[in-house]
Amino acid sequence: MVGVADNGIKFDFKKQPLKLKVSNGWIQAEGTSLGADNGIAIAYCLAIAAEKNIRHPKLEILFSANEEVIPQNINQFNMNLIKSKYMINLDSEEIDTCYVGCVSFGEIKAYAPVKTIKKQNGFNDYIIAVKNLAGGHSGGEIEKKRCNAIKAITELLTIASKEKVIYQLCNITAAQFSNVIPSNSEFHIATSEKDFKKITQLASAIEKKLNSIYTDDNKIKFEFTKTNLGKKYVNEIESRKIVALLNSLPHGVFNYDKRLEMFKSATNLWNVEINNDNVLINYSYRETTAGNKNLIKAKILSDLKKDFKNGKVVAEADGEIWTPKKNNKLFDIYASVYKSIVKKPILARVCAGGLEAANISVKKPNMDIISIGPNIIGAHSPQEKMEISSAEKMYEIVLKTLENIK
Repeated sequence: MVGVADNGIKFDFKKQPLKLKVSNGWIQAEGTSLGADNGIAIAYCLAIAAEKNIRHPKLEILFSANEEVIPQNINQFNMNLIKSKYMINLDSEEIDTCYVGCVSFGEIKAYAPVKTIKKQNGFNDYIIAVKNLAGGHSGGEIEKKRCNAIKAITELLTIASKEKVIYQLCNITAAQFSNVIPSNSEFHIATSEKDFKKITQLASAIEKKLNSIYTDDNKIKFEFTKTNLGKKYVNEIESRKIVALLNSLPHGVFNYDKRLEMFKSATNLWNVEINNDNVLINYSYRETTAGNKNLIKAKILSDLKKDFKNGKVVAEADGEIWTPKKNNKLFDIYASVYKSIVKKPILARVCAGGLEAANISVKKPNMDIISIGPNIIGAHSPQEKMEISSAEKMYEIVLKTLENIK
């Protein structure tokens, strides 16, 4: 699961149990993500393995570790051990949709060289924060009108720069995971009391603007607090350039595929780190067609080079694209079972999230694969919840599908 807690909640996902609640037929955790993505799949598999009275063909059940954090881990598995010709991937979030392909997932890092110095005399330290936005899955939710918390603060500081406000960056924090849209971010800056007052006065107009744009989000509001002394600071000129760069860099849908009715490629600006000699800008990307990554990389590099001539961009952890198979017998079986139980046809789509099915499809090109799951909303966020009735219905459909595989 992707362990995400509401801002202000300290939670050890490795040790503490989730606080569950049920409301209007949906189960969720209080203050944290639920982990239905992908805990429900494990529950299905274990239940089927333990039940002796279920009719099914010989099964091979494959669990992978750390799939949400390092999706490429599946590449370490010896796929020659798998003898099956069909695979049901239980890693999707709409019961009425069967996924027969998916985008690739990868990461891009941009490096902007800077010099850190002491803060100016007369400057105080402040935190500018945006908290508890909707965030969510950087594939499934990236097309929705949701704000990136990093971008919200850079919008404010960009306007402040135009108003001749002088500040120095000390630190930036945001999302913990590359597949999560940042719902929280904090910028530690140093500035004069007079200029800090200007920033706070500009905030209400920026809030109004952002809330009118990001209509599928929680209320966007800036929070300001005085804080303790930082260790080192970026000088005022480079601080302004870093903020302008972050504000100009792409986030969200990069280009769109009308045929598939989804993005060709999308980006997620998920974290920024300031160390002694570099500002590290962390990106994740998704693409439905090979080559879009290079367009994204070129755009980031072009923006970076405007003010940071020695900046560089590196693509890391490239994933695979799962291309839909023309003759997928497993899909035909599943579609027939679904229609017989639900009384309406199943939707076949390409998934906006990166799935391990992609890596497996490359190594097993003759395997028929589908990806399915119950209704889950808000995956990868504290708002995550699962519809209980759909989980029960999905289990029934899975069992009947297994029964019909000969």
